[in-house]
Amino acid sequence: MKNHLAKIVGEQRVSSSEEDLLAYSFDASFLEKKPKVIVWPKDVEEIRKIILFLSRSGTTIVPRGNGTGFVGGAIGEDAAILDMSLMNKIKKLNVREKYIDVEPSITLKKLNDFLKTEHLFFPITPENQKTTTIGSMFATNAMSIRSKGLGKMEDWVEEIEFMDGTGKFYKTKDVKKFVGTEGTVCIITGLRLKVSQPISGTTTSVFGFMELHDLIHKLRELKNDDSVMSLEFLDKMSSAFVGLKDHYHLLVEFQSNEGKLNNLDEIEKVWAKRTSVNKILDIKGYVLREDPKIPLDKLYDMINWCEQKQVPCYGHIGFGILNLRFLPKQRNLIEETYSVVRKLNGFQAGICGYGLKKKQFVPQALKNRIIKLKEEFDYNNLLNRGKMVDYR
Repeated sequence: MKNHLAKIVGEQRVSSSEEDLLAYSFDASFLEKKPKVIVWPKDVEEIRKIILFLSRSGTTIVPRGNGTGFVGGAIGEDAAILDMSLMNKIKKLNVREKYIDVEPSITLKKLNDFLKTEHLFFPITPENQKTTTIGSMFATNAMSIRSKGLGKMEDWVEEIEFMDGTGKFYKTKDVKKFVGTEGTVCIITGLRLKVSQPISGTTTSVFGFMELHDLIHKLRELKNDDSVMSLEFLDKMSSAFVGLKDHYHLLVEFQSNEGKLNNLDEIEKVWAKRTSVNKILDIKGYVLREDPKIPLDKLYDMINWCEQKQVPCYGHIGFGILNLRFLPKQRNLIEETYSVVRKLNGFQAGICGYGLKKKQFVPQALKNRIIKLKEEFDYNNLLNRGKMVDYR
């Protein structure tokens, strides 16, 4: 297999060494699946030839960005890992019509650093911009702190290019058909993204609460405010870790003068506290993550459970999405978390996707969509086999 793939991409861009196989056996999910081979394509034609060759043996193909996912979406037992890192170019920028054509492995930081020179930016900005790729953001339909006002990834992608499980090339504007399918139905090779001028003139308020029910009451009010762009939550533990008072907090950005803070430096300091939470909790050893989505009328119960268990909790509360962080010694609480989320009629994946780790929690409507797309574009089940759904 390695020798034939080397004829397609060259000997330097294919490997089956034990060191590489071990490195590609993991992502950030703490799962382990040892692949058969790793290959680094640089263009669409190489991907087509790789698919055609691997289809003869039925070897599953796992597309991979930077391998920083938390659900095992970029690993596969006896799989061919398609490391897309060389496909990271900016192909075209149209300033007048405000769109940019990119390859899937460009990182968000590289994209926005380039756009900044043209006084533009791409507004869906997950917290780890240095390693997050545009392709992975499309795969999980990523959101960001400003998604309350600006939407999700699907709202900012105009067109995609992809290869199906037979090596056939497509281009489509029907992006919502494919978004969030995590590499199970196609391999994304290019995206046309909408871009925007930097947002200015926003204001911010920080609301602190001693009692959780007061926070929930304020949350109901803010969710119905059309001027709210960002609506973020920090529990008491997370608030204390980032230097706020030992209260529950709502951090709110308004696209109006409704917020109490309008000085840019003060606003940046507030949001720097929110974006620092992940890194601080990592340093303090809370390295295990869950991201449930909870109905508004059940958020009190979920947050209260986290507080009782000493589990830091924060996140995109405007969407009902909470980030829960656990110490390794609290690993036994994760199954209990799943049980609590079920009882609260919540979903077990909010922002990180499903992959292998959360396959059992994929909503039926999403399963049905993926299976229908498999029938059309990956009938032989070559792409990311075993993730999200069981097919054929």
